[in-house]
Amino acid sequence: MFLKYANKLYEVIYCCLVDKDVISTYCKEKTDNTFYSVSDYYAKDFVITDPDIQDIYDINFYVDYIDEKQTMKLMRGVTRWCVNDNRPMHKAPEIEKDELGIQGPGMNSTDGWVVYDQGASSKIIHLSDCTGFIVEYKYTVKDGKVLEKKLVEEVRMNAEEFKAEMIKHRPENV
Repeated sequence: MFLKYANKLYEVIYCCLVDKDVISTYCKEKTDNTFYSVSDYYAKDFVITDPDIQDIYDINFYVDYIDEKQTMKLMRGVTRWCVNDNRPMHKAPEIEKDELGIQGPGMNSTDGWVVYDQGASSKIIHLSDCTGFIVEYKYTVKDGKVLEKKLVEEVRMNAEEFKAEMIKHRPENV
């Protein structure tokens, strides 16, 4: 989960040391005297009604991609793929090199798919292989207003905007 606080992007994590959700960052320059050091990151307690909180949201990254060589029957009709960075893969894709990772069921390595666990396979594709780029935001706070139920927004982007949004939301950048 991510939090936009005082015009800066942070991650929201559960901190077992204080038994609550906290704002966290690895970037010391994004902290002030209200943050405390926890291992290799900085944390700050927060209240959801804090007036400096602009947004709190979960995020998912999707691409439209048709795998024309797909031989696995279960995956033939799939055209939208989740490409979040934190998904298990046989090899970590490098978005800086325009790589994305997709996953599917499978027991054999064919057509670019690689089995990385029993019953699971993955494939590296490229931004240029995709026909669409969608970022899904699930807001619990939007524009400073605490929402009664989650607001889901899907935003279509071009390849470069999509790549920049993925990089912006990496833990080392928040």
